[in-house]
Amino acid sequence: MKKIFVFAAAAAFALCACDKTTPQVDGSGNGGNNEGNGTSKLETVIFNELCGNRIEYSGFEAANKYIELYNASSAEANLEGWTIRKYAPDAEDVAGEYDVVWTGPAGKKLAKATYLVLEADTADPAKGFDAGLSAKKGLKFELVDASGKVVDKFVRGEDTTPFDEINLDDKEHKTESFSRVNFTEEWAYALPTPGAANGDKTGEIEHE
Repeated sequence: MKKIFVFAAAAAFALCACDKTTPQVDGSGNGGNNEGNGTSKLETVIFNELCGNRIEYSGFEAANKYIELYNASSAEANLEGWTIRKYAPDAEDVAGEYDVVWTGPAGKKLAKATYLVLEADTADPAKGFDAGLSAKKGLKFELVDASGKVVDKFVRGEDTTPFDEINLDDKEHKTESFSRVNFTEEWAYALPTPGAANGDKTGEIEHE
């Protein structure tokens, strides 16, 4: 009887030890457009749309390109000190790798379920970001919170270090933007909808 008890106890201990080393799936790593299966709802401030085509949009003073952020969390977000990084071969800010093109101004907040549209080539952070945005070239942008954590990114092209901004010469999508699908990890082409819900998917983004 004693031998049977000792064997059973050893087996139980081995089972527990194996269970402690089993990798845990916690949903971390969301945010990249080339990661995951596109079904997980994101719950932070995210890139929701990037438009590299210069088209007239309702509410804009002039035709312009833009990046749209969306607060997909359940509470108001404080964007003071948040930044947007643009990676490019000619970057000057951080070791020639990326430029900080937008910094959230003092007191900048974004209510839950609210959009923030930032126009391209605008030095005033209250209105936009200080960089260009191409519908043809490879792109890599990161959204970084005030603590320095990368909370979201958009990549079109091969994500290498240093990032190579190759010309993809897209001739088919001259009226569309890079749009996130239903606030998940998936991205696709859709008609531009600055400050509003993204439109229906019109095509796949090449070289994600």
